[in-house]
Amino acid sequence: MFSANNRYAEVKVGSEQQKTIEAFVRSSGNTVDYLLYNPPKVPDTIQYPMVSRHVLNQAPPLGCRVISLAAMKNVLSKLKKGRAPTLRQITDEAVDGGWRVEEWAADMLLTCKVGRQYEASDENVILPIIERRTGPIGAAIAINIELPAD
Repeated sequence: MFSANNRYAEVKVGSEQQKTIEAFVRSSGNTVDYLLYNPPKVPDTIQYPMVSRHVLNQAPPLGCRVISLAAMKNVLSKLKKGRAPTLRQITDEAVDGGWRVEEWAADMLLTCKVGRQYEASDENVILPIIERRTGPIGAAIAINIELPAD
């Protein structure tokens, strides 16, 4: 996830973010999924400073979504350089607008349908990703899943 003032926050055609992701995939052979932060519903308006607490009594219809690299590349290929896709364009391309992040983790990551197991020899590829928290490929959080030794 990226902060709103991060120059990499918005996915745009021809951006440094897009070029870095493509270079990473080419050099490492790893796949990348996009984690997109959306408000709980669209359209949504929030006034700052917030004067009251907002409580969701049910799962939000939108929220954080994981979009496959293939789906995002297809969306971006239809746009001009410097343009960002709309939520509608992403939703039309990715089934149900992508996976909710918790569904992706449970149904895709933990069932080994995405990702791969890393060995010690992969440190030069994976450590820069895990340790870096800013830049074209960066995250505010990192999750490691360790399997028991055989």
